[in-house]
Amino acid sequence: MISEAIILAGGLGTRLRSEIGDIPKPMAPISGKPFLEILIHALESEGIQHIILSLGYRAQAIIDYFQNKKFSPSLSFVVEDKILGTGGAIKLATQKMSTDYALVMNGDSFLDMDVDAASLFFDKYKAPVIFGYDVDNTHRYGRIEYEGSLITKITEKGKTGLGTISAGVYILPKRMLDRFPPDNAFSIEYDVFSTLSREDNFRLFHSQQYFIDIGTPESYKLAQVELKNHFPHLFKT
Repeated sequence: MISEAIILAGGLGTRLRSEIGDIPKPMAPISGKPFLEILIHALESEGIQHIILSLGYRAQAIIDYFQNKKFSPSLSFVVEDKILGTGGAIKLATQKMSTDYALVMNGDSFLDMDVDAASLFFDKYKAPVIFGYDVDNTHRYGRIEYEGSLITKITEKGKTGLGTISAGVYILPKRMLDRFPPDNAFSIEYDVFSTLSREDNFRLFHSQQYFIDIGTPESYKLAQVELKNHFPHLFKT
């Protein structure tokens, strides 16, 4: 079963400056609690034992906040010396992994997920997994094309209409990024996912639970209302 998770928490949050100023985007307050802390509590409730925070912008402020917090998962921190992109940030975090694969998630979106079910799905196919979510309009996201559970293609942002998007959550084997040199900047979305084909054997784990990202002022304001209403247990101290 999956026991480790990586959270990509190095974002600048440029689009949220009007709402949160210079606070790191993953630390944006939701009903008085940093969004990143909500994600940690969610992983804690799913039985994750070790969480690696991959940090960049204002990393020390995040470390100072969390290093004395008490969670049942242990926390580790890695910090970019330069901007590495989402792929480089994941590869940096793998240095702290003690298992061969991990749950990877963006630090600016929330997906209500069943980690045990996802673990069984991963065990069945022994292949990288992307969590998919159906939306009315895929314009803001990359669209996933698939046959059964096999992902055949991921298109870039901009295509409109109904479709399945990446929810920003993955199960990735540590060795998958071996071809990328250490400390090199690259994007997991554009340099890995957008070039994959059916031969790469990536699998789609469909989730129909609650999903929201806080990347825009509009979605951030919506999260203020919805997250605490739907998941009050994640806001307890």
